Amino acid sequence: MNEQIAEETKNAPRFKTTKQTGITNVTQSIASGVYYLHAMIGGKLFHVNLKTMVKEEAVELRDREMKRIRDDQAFDAARGKGEVEDLTLRMALEALKVDLTKRVRDYGKADDGVSPNTLDTYSDRIDKLINGFGKDGVAGFSAAVLDKPLRNVTEADLKEVYDPLISAYKAATPNVVKAILKATFEIGLERGACRHNVAVCLRRAKTKRSKFVLLTKEEHELLLKCISHNATLETIAKRELMGKILVEYTPAERTDFERAFVDHPEWLPALGLPADFQNITREQMRPIWDMAKFVRDVKAGTAELPGAESADLVMFYSYCGGRLTETSKLTLDSVDWNKWIVNFDAATTKGANQDKCLPVHPDLRPALLRCKERAAKRGDRELFGVGDPRRAIRTACKRLKFAHLTPHKFRHLFASNLYEAGANDAQVAWALGHRDNGKTARETYIHVSAKAAAARINQISYITGAPAPAIEDEVAALKAEVAALKAQNSALLEAIRALNPTAPVEMPTNVLQLRQA
Repeated sequence: MNEQIAEETKNAPRFKTTKQTGITNVTQSIASGVYYLHAMIGGKLFHVNLKTMVKEEAVELRDREMKRIRDDQAFDAARGKGEVEDLTLRMALEALKVDLTKRVRDYGKADDGVSPNTLDTYSDRIDKLINGFGKDGVAGFSAAVLDKPLRNVTEADLKEVYDPLISAYKAATPNVVKAILKATFEIGLERGACRHNVAVCLRRAKTKRSKFVLLTKEEHELLLKCISHNATLETIAKRELMGKILVEYTPAERTDFERAFVDHPEWLPALGLPADFQNITREQMRPIWDMAKFVRDVKAGTAELPGAESADLVMFYSYCGGRLTETSKLTLDSVDWNKWIVNFDAATTKGANQDKCLPVHPDLRPALLRCKERAAKRGDRELFGVGDPRRAIRTACKRLKFAHLTPHKFRHLFASNLYEAGANDAQVAWALGHRDNGKTARETYIHVSAKAAAARINQISYITGAPAPAIEDEVAALKAEVAALKAQNSALLEAIRALNPTAPVEMPTNVLQLRQA
């Protein structure tokens, strides 16, 4: 009897409980809609409930679960071979610092190389994780957690330090700490000291993106002027006025200034001097003499504005859209001075790994010639003697009360202006050095100004082959039609009254009645 029941059960039709989803290694319950991991990993079949009915979450949870399973298998294999190393959290953090120090040597030579700046940042954060951050009471790991075996460190132990960082610091600090902790547990996985990378569960701090504001041509020129003078607008105005005085009077001593200020007494308050020239002391006049000498030397070419080199570099960002790192590696040989083409070497470009050649805008050529002269004076082949103009840009933006700008935002400005000049997404991507046919440029780099959009709206036309008529032309045409219709109807009304003086005839009052009449 039991054998007969077993045979009937074996041959009975089976009903499917899950269905395919089109996602690799993911199935879905027909009854509940919950997604499952269904995969062969390390020679074993795993069927794991992902506990979600959202498709996008299922993909993320699938990757996390598969990594956890592989980590378990690697840990068990290492245990079986006796290759397990007992690491504490403190030892793993110190091991990461040693590993980063070794990778600095490969910077610029290998993909996993680490820059010296990154090493300094990571080393500082590692020391703070051990000793405390010292801001708003944010402490590092306790001695008990630091001395725990890595496999016993829990997510709660990490969040005890990580979560306060999100509220106390900007997004960069907690995100760097998360990267450090992930790398720390990766070392533990490689050495068989832990089963899982617990740090992957830490939530990434969201960066508050500031609204990008496109600079107008006038604002761009004003920013370059403020960077080159490295001074406030008041000081710049004084220097420009001094240049005008030197052209008209060429003063060299106090007596030479006297004639200029007698002819133009309004210049005295503009230069910050008392209204009566006779009462000006030598101490008050000394800064004016120094300014006159400085402006004269700049005009003669024997001196240069303090921030002129930074201003030329910012102009290069605006007209070529180069990144900070790839621009800093340009040399005099990178520019074809006859054809005016800038060549970015593939070894210095990010991601694309291909040479990039851009034409030099005519407005940029004088700046590059000045850079060439500076290189000759320095005796080297570097195109730009200033490697990082961020401080100069930040100072100028504060003085002008502009939104915060960085060298990378000038790359956005370049892409946006190139797009408004008529280039399509693919052409902008080529100029930026992207290989995605414009996807990144369209979604990230191109910002459309309201002025440009308004100009395009005025060009809209729904009549094939005819431009959109101006509103004034429509109004004039309508008034002319009304006047003509009124004249016709007045003549018709007079004719009717001549035939039948007693007939009641009313004059039309609107355009529609005039047309019908």
